[in-house]
Amino acid sequence: MSNDLRNRLEQQLERNLQSLTSNVAPPNGPHPLTFGLIARAAPKANVFGSVVDAAGVIKDHIIQWIDDHSELSPLAPLQDLLLRSQRDDHGLTRKDVVVSLLGLLQTNNYFMKHWLSLPKEIQEFGEALLQGRDPPDLNQPLPRTVEFHEAQRVLAHRFSMQSKIIQEDDPVIPEGDGTPMQFVTNLPFSNWGGNVKNTPRYTFVARTVVGIQNLVKWAKGKDYKLRCAGYTHSWSDSYSETGQVLVTLLPLNEASTVPSPEPPINSKYLQSIDVVKDLGDHAHVRVGAGTTNNQFRTWAFEQKKWTLPFNIVMVEITFGGSNAPICHGAGIRNTTLSDLVVSLEYVDSNGVPQTLTDPAELKAASGCFGLLGIVTAVTLRVDKMSAAILQPSKPRIALAVPPPIDYPIPAGVDMSGITPDDLKQAQAEFEANCQKDYSEWFWFPYNRRGWVNCWNESPDPPMSVQTFPAPLDAFIQWIGGYLLRLLVDYTPFKFLPGKTQGWFLGWLAMFQLQGGDSASSIAPIIALKSDAFHFQRGVQNFAPVNDMEWEIPIPEKADGTLDFSVVQRAWWDAISVTYSASGGPLRLALEMRLIGGSNVVLSAQRRNKATCSIEVLTIANTPFDIWQPYAQEVLDRWSSLVDSDGTLLPIRPHWAKMWQGYRVRGVAVERYLKQVAYKNDIPEFKQVLGGIATRTGCSLDDCRARFGNPLYEQLFFS
Repeated sequence: MSNDLRNRLEQQLERNLQSLTSNVAPPNGPHPLTFGLIARAAPKANVFGSVVDAAGVIKDHIIQWIDDHSELSPLAPLQDLLLRSQRDDHGLTRKDVVVSLLGLLQTNNYFMKHWLSLPKEIQEFGEALLQGRDPPDLNQPLPRTVEFHEAQRVLAHRFSMQSKIIQEDDPVIPEGDGTPMQFVTNLPFSNWGGNVKNTPRYTFVARTVVGIQNLVKWAKGKDYKLRCAGYTHSWSDSYSETGQVLVTLLPLNEASTVPSPEPPINSKYLQSIDVVKDLGDHAHVRVGAGTTNNQFRTWAFEQKKWTLPFNIVMVEITFGGSNAPICHGAGIRNTTLSDLVVSLEYVDSNGVPQTLTDPAELKAASGCFGLLGIVTAVTLRVDKMSAAILQPSKPRIALAVPPPIDYPIPAGVDMSGITPDDLKQAQAEFEANCQKDYSEWFWFPYNRRGWVNCWNESPDPPMSVQTFPAPLDAFIQWIGGYLLRLLVDYTPFKFLPGKTQGWFLGWLAMFQLQGGDSASSIAPIIALKSDAFHFQRGVQNFAPVNDMEWEIPIPEKADGTLDFSVVQRAWWDAISVTYSASGGPLRLALEMRLIGGSNVVLSAQRRNKATCSIEVLTIANTPFDIWQPYAQEVLDRWSSLVDSDGTLLPIRPHWAKMWQGYRVRGVAVERYLKQVAYKNDIPEFKQVLGGIATRTGCSLDDCRARFGNPLYEQLFFS
């Protein structure tokens, strides 16, 4: 190691050790490498776990360890990157960061083992980046998520074993082509977030409507309950349960490689996209329930005629999975995905296919959590294709979302050089951003800057527009997410203090996002609207995470305009709790989107003129006793928000995110939802569903017996 690098490390280490004893972060954030060295050297000093009391002893061992073993350090390839990251003028590019992360692969068996498991073309691309060569062409689908394919490979193996060991009472469920439906028995289930686990008696992979009809009829005869799972992105317990039946609509044809390229639409499964009615400025498009966002994004880019008016960011989610829990995108004039449904196709509790088109029924059925039956297709109202004019920015956090007047700014927030005129201008820009066609803000913990992604659309997209992100950028996002997943699971990284983990992951996240200091500091990026929704790829490779999201109504002022100060207060309350909490509970992001209202009966946005959708995310290995109290305190702040008359705002959780186990205004959240937030909506929901069931030859009790689960039984029927 050079003397210069050694001296810089020693100086940074001294500052970090001082910050440990004073519990105050260095001005530019803690230095991950030197904290990593503390973790590695402390056991040698026999003082691990008492860093504050033995800083001097640890420092001596670290310096000796650097001299003796720097070339073996698991974070050695990141040394220059991390040192440069402390400076605003670091001059690094997103490619530099990925190359530094790829450098880990050359020096560590843990990372190399995972890297060698990737497809050959991915390895060749990474090797080209490392060697400074032009990488091979990547105009091909990106790989799917690691977790998904690990689960699917286990399933494929179990299917193979199951076919060799047929039990006398094992079911034979014919698919539409006469072949038996694949299944496995007693396969342990875990959702993507890792917080819901059970062991269904059977896990079926259904390919056809006829197969689902036969499966429901068999389940009725055996008195089993059926619940579907797509990519398992829900954190709430919406799944099957131990001893019951889980159904997936996703194919297994890419399961032999982890991860594998995103497959095109497979017509042998419930995957399809068909324009059924062209109405000029909009159309009705029928989408199979097993169709993924990436398949729809690809279809929209290729035909350049129709797009969803909004969508969620992730590309790896099925339309059945995003519709059932009433998911949403961003944009203050937009609703929820369930509001777009003009036709819903499903198999009911008698195993009979049904189609709903009556708006009075769809307002409950379009977002009914699978309680009516297994959804096989949805027909959505889509818009004529348009372009998104993107100019993302990375302003100082107090200028991204200005604090409300007289708000007590947390001590950790850098306000140096920000004048009252700067805040006044930022306020005007923030309110303008709130009214744009798409509005989204991020803050990565302990970072000086935020990320603002607010844009308007243009009605006439150029036909020559390229995919967004560009293939190279998309790959860098994908591989970066994968490498960070490996890093987060790596034992030395887990030894880092929570705030250090949060700062480091946030710095890397900010780095790979496009944007200048202000929206005007970069040239506009023109993208198809259908691509702009999915600006970030590889999100699923960085799993699992904890995610708590709540929907806060934006009230009106006396003059009838929206009171965005509520939005600002919700944002800054989360930042304040983050800085005051011990242990660094927020290790990923604070994210906020503005959306409109909704007509769906159990939508969290119903009756709102506008809604602030705000969430906090951390890596799932954040200790429960650090995350849970933090999330509860954030929720306490949000649930205390009031309108201009002092009336508490009726906040509601995103049904698919983490909300179970919390309390709202001193009351268990389940009780709050039943007796306050949805007091009048739940009876209406049951009445409409009951009417549909009766009209189609079954009953609401039949639906509960066939498609219910303990969570929904408690919320809606007990």
